[in-house]
Amino acid sequence: MTAERKTFPTERKTFPSMTVATRLPALRPRHGQAGRAARARALGAAACVLGVLASLGVGVGAAWAGTGYVAAGTFGSSGSGAGQLHEPAGIAVDEATGDVYVYDAGNLRVQWFNAAGTTVEGQFDGAGSPSGAFTTSASVSEEATHGSLFDIAVDNDLASPSHGDVYVVDPGHNVIDKFSAAGAYLSQIAGFALPVFGVAVDTHGDVWVAEEGTEENGNNIGPVREYDNSAANQPIKEIRPEKKRSPGIAVDSEDDLYLLRGEPQPVKFAPDGTLLEELPTCGCVTALAANPSSNEILLDEGSSIARFGPLGSPLLETIEGVSGSYGVAVNGASGVMYATQRQAGTVAIFDLVHLPETSTGPASEVTRTTAKLEGEVNPGGEPVTSCIFEYGLTTSYGQTAPCAPAPGSGSTPVAVSATVSGLSAQSAYHYRIVARNANGSRYGQDRELSTPVAVEGVETGSASQITVTSALLAGSLEPNGVDAHYFFEYGLAENYGKTTTLVDAGAAGGPMPLSSQLGGLTPNEVYHFRLVGENAYGITDGQDNSFKTPIAAPALSSPPSVVSTGTTSAVLDGSLNPEHARTGYRIQYAACATVEGCGNAQSTQVEFSQVYATIQTLQEATGLRPETTYNYRLVADNRQIVRCEGGASIEENGAIAGCKEPGTPVYEGGQVTSPEATFTTGAVLQPSASTGPAGAIGPTTATIVGSVNPAGLPATYSFELGVYEGAETRYGVVGTGQLSGQGEPVAETLALDGLQPGVTYAYRIAIHSGYIANPQNAITAAPATFTTSGLPSLLPAPPTLALLAVPSIRFPAGGKGLHHSHRRKPSRHRRSRKSHKRYRRK
Repeated sequence: MTAERKTFPTERKTFPSMTVATRLPALRPRHGQAGRAARARALGAAACVLGVLASLGVGVGAAWAGTGYVAAGTFGSSGSGAGQLHEPAGIAVDEATGDVYVYDAGNLRVQWFNAAGTTVEGQFDGAGSPSGAFTTSASVSEEATHGSLFDIAVDNDLASPSHGDVYVVDPGHNVIDKFSAAGAYLSQIAGFALPVFGVAVDTHGDVWVAEEGTEENGNNIGPVREYDNSAANQPIKEIRPEKKRSPGIAVDSEDDLYLLRGEPQPVKFAPDGTLLEELPTCGCVTALAANPSSNEILLDEGSSIARFGPLGSPLLETIEGVSGSYGVAVNGASGVMYATQRQAGTVAIFDLVHLPETSTGPASEVTRTTAKLEGEVNPGGEPVTSCIFEYGLTTSYGQTAPCAPAPGSGSTPVAVSATVSGLSAQSAYHYRIVARNANGSRYGQDRELSTPVAVEGVETGSASQITVTSALLAGSLEPNGVDAHYFFEYGLAENYGKTTTLVDAGAAGGPMPLSSQLGGLTPNEVYHFRLVGENAYGITDGQDNSFKTPIAAPALSSPPSVVSTGTTSAVLDGSLNPEHARTGYRIQYAACATVEGCGNAQSTQVEFSQVYATIQTLQEATGLRPETTYNYRLVADNRQIVRCEGGASIEENGAIAGCKEPGTPVYEGGQVTSPEATFTTGAVLQPSASTGPAGAIGPTTATIVGSVNPAGLPATYSFELGVYEGAETRYGVVGTGQLSGQGEPVAETLALDGLQPGVTYAYRIAIHSGYIANPQNAITAAPATFTTSGLPSLLPAPPTLALLAVPSIRFPAGGKGLHHSHRRKPSRHRRSRKSHKRYRRK
């Protein structure tokens, strides 16, 4: 173990009057001879205190004035050996011996040291208790992580039967084990329904135990139990103060309780659980302790210790020099304070010494660049070796200035000051007084001052002459003899982004009206702006203001163009600019001289946009008549009600939908129409068919041709063939195909085979509307004939050609079968040997 305790000069004065209570301990009824002896000792101590204070000329209310804590070294080191510590937590002091008990939480043991920490007196780990060795809790709540459940307390009441005994919280077993000063197990306090969040012993030896809070009827209740100072620690009472609980409890000589609520924030309660006050802190307190002699309250804030006056008010000082602390304790007899440092595995020691009294006063004579810092220092009878003011833009300060005059070594307050320069205009500065004597430094409270603005009287005015794209901004400033310039910042948010040109405002006194013209704005937009003044001292911003540009009617340049027309529809292409307002637009059309006023006018479906740019709209006019001329135009409308004059508005979906009587709507935006233009629909086309001449004629073969025009409709075509007999010729279907809606004639061919030599045949082509070849809706071309070469057979041909069945063909949607090309190979006509015989002439 290493000892780093600082030794101060032997000539340092001690002040017994500084370690006594500022109000006398409350006398409570006690049992038996011990109680009577305790009361007698208390009265004697009170008389002694008053006598000492009177002899020193110190009033009771000022008993702790002029003292402060200074770092006096550390003891311990990180590890698990004797005198080493791993994550130390709770800490307590035996005031009779000065021994310091440290809860070595990481090693699950308690070690105790002499007052200087240079000697390890012993250790114990809970062995011998009914629960066995100390253990950690299996699980903890979020509030438990704000501090440590490894808490410890010592009974320092000389009249208590348990004087010198040590109470240790065992979080894993949720009990409190009681040990002698030498570490021998004595007894146990058990039966807690909630996790134990702290233990403390008051000035009468009674034990106070805080439990974790829980929700009860919408309130968070944290039970606190009191046990007497007997060997068995019999229960006295239970109180149930409200507030969410974090680990930590302390008790002053009045039996007032100091607990940590969940944030964690220290809260003071009366012995009956009544809320008394909240102590203002950082909300980061990890432990707390009460000085039994002075009733001062010490709050461990992890990286510092906040020292509050008697019974919690006021804040006396903030003691720096700790790191990651989770426990604090004070020796009421000597005033020495101890704080555990969890990460370092050490305990920091602080001595209570005489320090100058300091008080930071308000600043005066503040200009843009200078200020006079003021305060008071009471040396308290010891020479002040240094007196400075620290100042800067944050509480880290960074700059110093010496006090004037030097405080000296008297016993009365001395007014001191320092004039600082080089400040920035329109800035907030922190400052405090710091006085030092041979024992250490005392810091005054932090104060703030604000330097005046660089440019005076900077006021942002209003906007006027507002149009959809421009506005005039106004404001004023007061150069007051210092040459000034100005500009306006503006934009769609309070970070602005754009500025006007910098303009010279001169150096005249008094308010000076200013203005700047804005252009290039967007319609229907809210703009923020402010005036900015600058001079040699810096820049000053005026307050934010705003205005809204009106809604502009949509912009249309010309009628839509015609992309294509059919017999019953037309595709039209237009353009418009919605001007940054929700705009509905459509194309109106009518078979009238003009669309305007035509009772039969139709329109495409309304579409919407609110961009600020030119957009295209491609729309189709349907339900038209063939071979008809139509007038058409583009219509766009973005009218909106912006306010109601003389009455309340009716709002729907964040917009004004109407006005309540007698309100009159005020509109912005408008409805516009493009110039009218015309288009004419196409004629109705009928499917047609035409039979062509035959070719490649042989004795038994020939190729027949034809042309079909489906007129844009799906259709089926067929070739028909028969032995020519004039008007009596009987035809049969010898080939079919499909058309997918072409709008022009399509040539089709069909190769025939198995014909009779020397026979004249008639043929023709037919087109059937629809996907199924139906003779009922066929258009049949005029027939043509051809005669096969060669000699006719001896057998006469039958009078008619056998008819071929007409196939019913249904094409699949989107399939390849819907498309037939005239380049398609012709189907072949085959007949059986039996059929050939039928055509042979006798």
